[in-house]
Amino acid sequence: MRLTRCQAALAAAITLNLLVLFYVSWLQHQPRNSRARGPRRASAAGPRVTVLVREFEAFDNAVPELVDSFLQQDPAQPVVVAADTLPYPPLALPR
Repeated sequence: MRLTRCQAALAAAITLNLLVLFYVSWLQHQPRNSRARGPRRASAAGPRVTVLVREFEAFDNAVPELVDSFLQQDPAQPVVVAADTLPYPPLALPR
């Protein structure tokens, strides 16, 4: 049986995809410290992302739990809660 160009290209693409899959899988199993390529500049310059909670139910919401979960991940993470009208009962936010 003769191997056509299309079959060869397909075999090469599958092989390349398998190599990428194995490399990504290997990277995920490495400890985080061994993957560090250098000091992070973003921490010295401040946070690069601000979490904005905009749309939520005024009465039945989980905004305090949401804010708390973001702050548990990174206490320096800025979180902003915005609403068109003041929610009732008032939100008991962590900070």
